[in-house]
Amino acid sequence: MDDKLSRGQEISPALVKAIENYASSTWCLEELVKIIDCTKAMGHAALPVFYNVDASHVRNRQGVLHKHLLSMKRFIRSRWRK
Repeated sequence: MDDKLSRGQEISPALVKAIENYASSTWCLEELVKIIDCTKAMGHAALPVFYNVDASHVRNRQGVLHKHLLSMKRFIRSRWRK
């Protein structure tokens, strides 16, 4: 989508929309679980990127981020039970 994006350029509206709804997408959460599994198995690190999120919301787990983190936690737990 925006794989040739240079620093300081605006990202496409479609990508912004995808980022906003990331935690509500089952497919995206499945991909996140795969990323987490791979990082653990390979001893690598995955760094989260928070777009258009107030730093205090990340630090204090507040706002929309908190809602999405809770939904992600429930999703991961439901996968473990399967």
